[in-house]
Amino acid sequence: MKGFYTQCLCILTDGNITIEDIKTACQSHGFQVVKQISSNENWCLGGPTIIISYDPEQNGYISIDVVNREWPDSMGDSKSDLILFGAWSTGNFGPFTYPNGLTRAQQHSWSWEDAKNVSSCHKGFIRIRLSYIFGCEKNAPIMPKNYNALSELNFLNTIVLAVMTIPGAICYFNPNGEVLLNFESFQKTFSLCKEQNNIPLSLWMNIRFFKLTDKLFFMDTVGNRQLDVKDIEAIFSIDDYDGGTVAYYIRNVTHYLIESKAQIKHNDAIDGPNETNLSWMINISEEGTLSPPREVLRVFPKLNRDEVLKAIVKNQNNDSDNSST
Repeated sequence: MKGFYTQCLCILTDGNITIEDIKTACQSHGFQVVKQISSNENWCLGGPTIIISYDPEQNGYISIDVVNREWPDSMGDSKSDLILFGAWSTGNFGPFTYPNGLTRAQQHSWSWEDAKNVSSCHKGFIRIRLSYIFGCEKNAPIMPKNYNALSELNFLNTIVLAVMTIPGAICYFNPNGEVLLNFESFQKTFSLCKEQNNIPLSLWMNIRFFKLTDKLFFMDTVGNRQLDVKDIEAIFSIDDYDGGTVAYYIRNVTHYLIESKAQIKHNDAIDGPNETNLSWMINISEEGTLSPPREVLRVFPKLNRDEVLKAIVKNQNNDSDNSST
């Protein structure tokens, strides 16, 4: 959940970038650097850091730090690596980041063939983290009354555009949405969505595709909670629905949740992909079918209800990060 940090985007690097490189890149793109901090004794909490102004009237600031070691995808262990585990559990790698997120992002980076090589070639990372409680008292509110997650992420995108120009920057990584992109794809998506006034969901939330049974396929989003809405699972027969159509559909459901602030109820009826006859239904589940753990809205055709629920139980008991189609 959102705590000290409300958002976190990352850049993976070759391990040679300095905080001065980051400071120069940010200032050259017009960002106001208000403070520079040496590294924390615990690298998990912060390497060398600059602080950028975001919404100073609400005490909103962005911390950008550089750590010249590989992304800790295991996120530690409560027995063997308590320091890393503690930093992860308190949101220092992102409020919705879970162990093995980079591994899953590589497995589901459908548009970038070289994504599978990122784990072996990167040697460092840059964290871009937003907070409203830098220097505040212990009981200060985590978020302001007029909190706007969409504005936060849009602003952080512009910082990514600045930082990715630094020599040694390799690729973009959103650990909360398990999104891994090369900079060309990030730039194209950002520019196109800005031109069309669309929300660039694909920069923040991934869509994954699995085979549940011989007849049923499964798609889900990872990362919707960054915008304070639930992730979506869609379960369907590939004989009846095209995978690309379903992917577009669950993005549209996400857009609807963001823009309407609708209160969805368990077993509500909903239109299916390219349909207007309320032939699908929604279940609210506190536990997603597959990792990472989170509450989800599960949508599927009413006719397949019993088959779908049976397949979900089976796959929750046999969750594997390597079961993708």
